[in-house]
Amino acid sequence: MPKHNQKLGKYGETLARNWLETNNYQILFQNWRFEHLEIDIVCQKSNQLVFVEVKTTFAKTGFFPEMNISHQKQERLRRAAAAFYHKNPSYTELPARFDVLAITVFSDQQPEIHPIEDAFR
Repeated sequence: MPKHNQKLGKYGETLARNWLETNNYQILFQNWRFEHLEIDIVCQKSNQLVFVEVKTTFAKTGFFPEMNISHQKQERLRRAAAAFYHKNPSYTELPARFDVLAITVFSDQQPEIHPIEDAFR
């Protein structure tokens, strides 16, 4: 991944974390990894565990960030969530959902954050 995309991704994750905290989510882990699996943000809201995938793109690309989440990516996220529960059994009592924070970055205005709750139903 080119440096430019890495910077955009990190910027998006910072925006996502701020948005989640502002909206009363408790951040538990950021960039949680197990072997080749990763979850961008693991957080909790009320009594629910939320696995968050952050997708960030520039407005000039002409498509929505969430369009970058393939069925294969969804399956990897499900496997990552299963690994998370296995490695963190204290959370197994909490129901979970997968959210997406789709972030569009503009050159001349504030970024737009579009939350998609329970995105992989």
